[in-house]
Amino acid sequence: MTDWRLNVEGAEASREERWQNLPRPAMAAARGPENYRAEPELLDAVDTALALGQPLLVTGEPGCGKTELGDYVAWRLGLGQAIRYDSKSSMASRDLLYQYDSLGRFHAAQEATRTHTMIDPRRFITFVGLGLAIVRANAWPDVVRLFPEDSIPHERTRSVVLIDEIDKAPRDTPNDLLSELEAMSFTVPELDESVAAPSEMRPIVIITSNSEKALPDAFLRRCVYYHMPPVDRKKILEIAAARLPELPRDSGLLGDIVDIFEKARALRLRKLPGSAEFIGFALALQRLGYEADSRLDAKDESWRRKAVVTLFKSEGDQEAGRDMLKAWKRS
Repeated sequence: MTDWRLNVEGAEASREERWQNLPRPAMAAARGPENYRAEPELLDAVDTALALGQPLLVTGEPGCGKTELGDYVAWRLGLGQAIRYDSKSSMASRDLLYQYDSLGRFHAAQEATRTHTMIDPRRFITFVGLGLAIVRANAWPDVVRLFPEDSIPHERTRSVVLIDEIDKAPRDTPNDLLSELEAMSFTVPELDESVAAPSEMRPIVIITSNSEKALPDAFLRRCVYYHMPPVDRKKILEIAAARLPELPRDSGLLGDIVDIFEKARALRLRKLPGSAEFIGFALALQRLGYEADSRLDAKDESWRRKAVVTLFKSEGDQEAGRDMLKAWKRS
């Protein structure tokens, strides 16, 4: 079989043959809610939030698994995938509920003036994030007024909503959402319509934060809170068992990978490698020819290059990582 790798001497092949032999993305295969490992304390926090009907606010260092929690909870509850909303520095509270195409509305108004036709404002509304979950919590006849006449009806469902990295949003945004998060209702002024989720179909809200800035006290009071501890050796081995089944717990390669990962986390870095970086390093070695019984040779430059680009995520961190890897010896 033609070797798809670019950095292999003597592996001459046509470009057509190479691209056809590209492997399936390894990281995508390792993800999935069925492979997620949640600590009992985290599951208790989820259960508490469900019982109280409050959002669950989860903090922790980047790469510790906060973002994947939404899909895991949705999967465990039989609700498919979470509705994800990625917070932005420019967002307003409305952006978590719906988007309004004001430019499209403006052009439509000009065309309507020319052709003497009516404009349907519903065509310029797109429900997203929490707003989409609230709308879907209602039967179609109860919310059909919010959609254009040719819209496809949805089935009533309960949803998990993941609001990712809320600390990226402007400081006032969390407080501006208090009413919507408590009442699970909102108004669309452009349509002069309001919609609320029935209590038995209340959306399940999970909010993540990297703690880059403090969140308002009024917002915190309305959340169940859980802080994910940094990954330790016990946790990383559990993750390896779930997501790296081809690497047995007692395999030599896994032992070397864990040792390097722990030494990397002991450095003074801008961003410490987390579980995502650990999995990326291990999968890169596997996909590039390392077997479970392989050992990392301290004299081999090849695996060190893979470690640098998967474990360290800034120029300064990579310099520190290279120095550590050059001095590394198997424990």
